[in-house]
Amino acid sequence: MANSNNDLQVFHHIGGFSSQDVIDLGALAPHVLDKIPEINDAFYERLLSHPDVARHIEGKLERLKSTHRSWLTELLGGVYDEAFWERQRHIGRVHVQAHIPPLFVSASMSFLRSELPRVVTEQNMAGDEQVQRGLSAFLRLLDLCQMLIDKAYEDERLRRLSDATGMRPSLIENLIDLRAA
Repeated sequence: MANSNNDLQVFHHIGGFSSQDVIDLGALAPHVLDKIPEINDAFYERLLSHPDVARHIEGKLERLKSTHRSWLTELLGGVYDEAFWERQRHIGRVHVQAHIPPLFVSASMSFLRSELPRVVTEQNMAGDEQVQRGLSAFLRLLDLCQMLIDKAYEDERLRRLSDATGMRPSLIENLIDLRAA
């Protein structure tokens, strides 16, 4: 399996998440932290409105809302060290272990990518250049988090295929690369 630290570095480089983004997120945070409960409620209202998604939440709603609220707050917390990235990887593994379909994760991230700009616009901050830079940084950060979650699904599928076939993961990846060539 590919080195997830290298994947993260490549994504950082191409996606452009930088030390300036950290500063911009810090400037955005005071404007949106108090809106996190509203965003979180809208998020879970949307999730619960679809029966296939709602069944994954049954009996866990308050715990999930609390965890998600903490995650959103952490995204605006300004500390993006190795421990932060490891927590994002762990979130991916938890989603895999809980058998949450990747579609639900992608759709959820899409919802969040549209919800924060809506909140910024409603607060009449859309014209504030620093807020806009912070919003762009937040969206890049969500992309990084989704990449790590997606990687957890990819790694699990590769592991399952390896277990089922007895082939080493590196051999499976080489076969995939041959097919693509």
